[in-house]
Amino acid sequence: MSGKNNFSIKEITSKKRWEELLFLIDKPSIFDTQKYQAVADEKLFKVCIFKGNDPYAVFYSPTLDDEIVDSEYFIHSGTRLLHQISGIKKSALHSDLFTSNALICEYICDNFSKIKFRMHPDIIDLRPFLWKNYDNNLGKFLIDIRYTLIVNISEMFLKKYEESELFSNFDRNIARDIKKGNQSEYRIFFNTNLNFMPNLYVKTFERNGKTPDGKKVKKIYEIVDQLVKNKLGLFSILVRGNDPIYFSIFAIRDNKACHLYGGGDYELLERQDCSVLLWESFKKLSEMGVYSVDLEGINSPKRGSYKLGFGGKIVPYYELSWNRG
Repeated sequence: MSGKNNFSIKEITSKKRWEELLFLIDKPSIFDTQKYQAVADEKLFKVCIFKGNDPYAVFYSPTLDDEIVDSEYFIHSGTRLLHQISGIKKSALHSDLFTSNALICEYICDNFSKIKFRMHPDIIDLRPFLWKNYDNNLGKFLIDIRYTLIVNISEMFLKKYEESELFSNFDRNIARDIKKGNQSEYRIFFNTNLNFMPNLYVKTFERNGKTPDGKKVKKIYEIVDQLVKNKLGLFSILVRGNDPIYFSIFAIRDNKACHLYGGGDYELLERQDCSVLLWESFKKLSEMGVYSVDLEGINSPKRGSYKLGFGGKIVPYYELSWNRG
């Protein structure tokens, strides 16, 4: 265990202790759960920051050999604050988070030759990483800004769907497609017909001239299957006639959902299908107690503009990378 002032850092190897710490995370995401981490089956580097004798924050990220690596199964990881005692001054909170990240930065740079991970959107003070090797020409952190879209669906429990403020803020083409889709012949299934997912996922890649790795497709299927079985996910699929057309996968934690994957058969896909499926998924998620949906995936000029058509709030987060050199 190493430390700074009244703070110290310690690696966590006990599965039970790690699960206890995950339970303490303030505003946790699906990636902060032991069940998701078990299904993702990535080797995780895990540490806890202590303030005195009390756990203050945790840091985790997938690893490979002596590198912290970017994993598509964890949209974000990094520093996660634990439940804090109320009444602490904001100035103290700023100072404590800075000290925690300074310890983390020093520790991971001492123990890994390369580092790449995406910090959770809640963590915006990255100064300790920016200031690494500030006064010399040694390895410095590169920080890349990324964005996600958070859609508030809390009013949907009123079931006045197309009269809602949410719907009124949709792009007019998406709103029109949803209304048109309501008159189309299709069926939407929730948490059934998961067996259609792998083939539709492969077809999505093939449309772009790519061939996905078979092991990756199998792993995604296993993640989705376990999320559904553990009531931590929603699998939605639109079927026309007997043909599966498009699917969406959401991970759920408490009253928040995150869109993980989507894909379909673009030879059969009609213009309104994606919008209809997302809209019906919003309704189902609302019935499940969800009030906020993270539509992750607006970092490409080929995809981002469509999701922005659902209104919502653009939220930045950061990808950090470092090479010892």
